[in-house]
Amino acid sequence: MSVDDLNLLEATQRPLQNELLQTARRLLDDGTSDDDRAAAISHLRDESEDAWERCNAFLLAYAVSRCCEPAEGVDDRGIRSGLHDRFADEFIDAVASGLPALALECWTHPPMLIPPLPPMAKQTAMLVAVLDEAIRRQAGQADPQPLVDAFPDGVWIELSDDPAHVGANTEP
Repeated sequence: MSVDDLNLLEATQRPLQNELLQTARRLLDDGTSDDDRAAAISHLRDESEDAWERCNAFLLAYAVSRCCEPAEGVDDRGIRSGLHDRFADEFIDAVASGLPALALECWTHPPMLIPPLPPMAKQTAMLVAVLDEAIRRQAGQADPQPLVDAFPDGVWIELSDDPAHVGANTEP
């Protein structure tokens, strides 16, 4: 991507991130049912078309993670209590770290999902894992507020038929 393309992408994604933050807050709200969450994700996925796989799933997961408190402590063996998804924990913690490139790296290099999924299904599964962990972390919080800034750059994820290869264009 050229510098102009990235600048345009960033400019168009900035207002989208504000909308996705509002969506994330609704998804994290205690009053939102699981059915309403699934319907909202499905609607956004269908409305996004190709952009779902390339950026919108990532940006929504990033928005959800922006509202999460840091992970709770670990026991003396380095294990968190309760059920946790390693990918979701790592992604949310990467967002909380304030290092957006780390979050993008985590998203584009998740643990292998078995069986390998098509890009749209894979992006959706990753988003749902992040959302589930975020809901666990934010239990009881009525109005989730963003704790970190929006993703600072334009993002367009390059897809490949090779499930081990996914990259992100954030630099020209």
